[in-house]
Amino acid sequence: MKVFLDEQRHLVTIPYDRATLHAAAKILGLKRCWFRPRPYPHYDLPKRWCQDWGLKLDEQLLNLDCAGISYYWVSPREIVKICKGERTS
Repeated sequence: MKVFLDEQRHLVTIPYDRATLHAAAKILGLKRCWFRPRPYPHYDLPKRWCQDWGLKLDEQLLNLDCAGISYYWVSPREIVKICKGERTS
């Protein structure tokens, strides 16, 4: 599994499906109410939460590393490509 984040605080995964997305969110400790099903399923990370969480995000991303999951910082355009199926790896 690969997790992708952008500077607009969107989170998606490859493989791009809801089960994988929710599994990554659970590892990161994200709230289910931050899930957005439309127009493309993704998680929106609230700005205040990101600010409060600060360096903890890096710690949580290390948890992904330990689980054998890769994570990447990408542009919002790349997030859209993933959602549209234009990027699959």
